[in-house]
Amino acid sequence: MDYQQMGIDLLCGVLDALPQPVVLINRGGRSAYVNPLGEELMPPEADFSENDMVAAALTEGKRSEGGLITVTRDGVPVRGLASVYPVMQNDGIAGALLFFKPIDEDGEVYPAGLPYVSNDIGDVFSRIARLSGVNASVLFLGETGVGRESFARVMHGQSQRANLPFAAVDCRPGSGGLNALTADRDSCERLARAGTLFFDDIQALRPDEQKTLLDIIQNKRLGGFDVTARICFSATPDMNAMSEKGEFLTELKTRVSLMGVSISPLRDRQDDVPPLARFFLSKYSRMYEKKIEDFSEDVWRYLLRHDWPRNLRDMELVIRESVADCEGEAVTSIPLAVSHQVSLRRERHKFTYKRIETLLSVYGATTEGKRRAARELGIGLSSLYRIMANYQRDRKWGKID
Repeated sequence: MDYQQMGIDLLCGVLDALPQPVVLINRGGRSAYVNPLGEELMPPEADFSENDMVAAALTEGKRSEGGLITVTRDGVPVRGLASVYPVMQNDGIAGALLFFKPIDEDGEVYPAGLPYVSNDIGDVFSRIARLSGVNASVLFLGETGVGRESFARVMHGQSQRANLPFAAVDCRPGSGGLNALTADRDSCERLARAGTLFFDDIQALRPDEQKTLLDIIQNKRLGGFDVTARICFSATPDMNAMSEKGEFLTELKTRVSLMGVSISPLRDRQDDVPPLARFFLSKYSRMYEKKIEDFSEDVWRYLLRHDWPRNLRDMELVIRESVADCEGEAVTSIPLAVSHQVSLRRERHKFTYKRIETLLSVYGATTEGKRRAARELGIGLSSLYRIMANYQRDRKWGKID
């Protein structure tokens, strides 16, 4: 009996079950095995020999966490945060394991272990735990930046389908379009056979794409393939307003809303601000190789009083830039540029709202009038509704005149 081969097969099975991309690297610095999630991002024989973290693991047995790395597949670069650990065998270094977390162009990544303490998010995790064992569609409802996809990934990781890939489809304009996706047989086959098939930002779908998604849900078919994946969704609260105005299919809204997880905005759960701020402070202090331990009282006051229009995205942006700009052991100020960018977002919405009012006085307050106003402003219809709702809310709360 080949016990060594049994051990290798067992290790590969464990890597396949992990809900994130993982690479087993040989002594030469090349990938010896890539799990299914990793195969979506990198070639099967990627070369990591020139990466400092990998080299340190292979030569010194050193562990590294949270370093920035770029992998490339089919000419497309993907940036992410990597953690690298040496693999020891017979008192020697046999290779390394690389755990990869993709990040977007703003450097944003939301691991499941974010230090939430509020009752609201505690309720979210409790509901996810209950729904993870149910083979039914789930809608993750919340504003932009609250981490809807990261919560969906948590549910996937707790489900019986965790050994299969989590596949996300971006439904926002500019992502290629849902109808174009259904014509790509290779993509359809991969998505249909995933563990969880996650349609993100469905409120942004065009009317014809809404019908396509409804057809996928009803027939469990995607591009000619039977869908065995668990289908889940995310949307902003705009979807409800759009449905009431006849701009989002009522039948589709009913189908996706049968089971839901509602995620409240950060401004409604101030208890989460301090631990999240410390989490991002630690994360970017490591990334920029700085020893920063805390925020000054003035910065804490700013963090606690700000209402974070884009939720975690705004907070991470502010803290990342503050850490990059900091030269001492405590962050004592917010860089003017980023503070100005975040603080004036509401003023820009106020200005945009006034322009919306002017355009609606010309085009009319009908659905078609709003569509024309949105096109002239260069924004989506759902964004127009969100700006109008946020402006009215801020006026009600006395945050703007």
